[in-house]
Amino acid sequence: MIIHNSSVHARYLVSYRPPYRVINEYGYNVECIQQFSTKMFGSGEIHMAYFYRRLGPFPEIAEGDGVSIITIPAREGVVETDEEVACADAFITAVQLASGDIFQLKEKTKEQVMSFLNSGRPQRTRRARVNR
Repeated sequence: MIIHNSSVHARYLVSYRPPYRVINEYGYNVECIQQFSTKMFGSGEIHMAYFYRRLGPFPEIAEGDGVSIITIPAREGVVETDEEVACADAFITAVQLASGDIFQLKEKTKEQVMSFLNSGRPQRTRRARVNR
């Protein structure tokens, strides 16, 4: 089964492949909703980009084995509702930061980058030679 078809989150797909290939050959359960030509910066090649909307049904979100359900709150001034999403436990903090206040995200990102830049060079460990 195509992973996109069973995903609890993927609602859209962007591809450079035309609809007859994406739907008939690859088996995606989608409909083409828009297309436009793009030009590659370096080579000048022109390609057609296709935007697809996934057709239902959508699987239920489930918890377990390192996955938790978190709520992403609706943004102020935008017509949307709180959204429950399944998230790998390792990424909960990052998803919450990305869906929250932009200034907190900027500050946390700066802290992480500075921590990485000031961490020094990683040390190698050598294995003992085995005499043969």
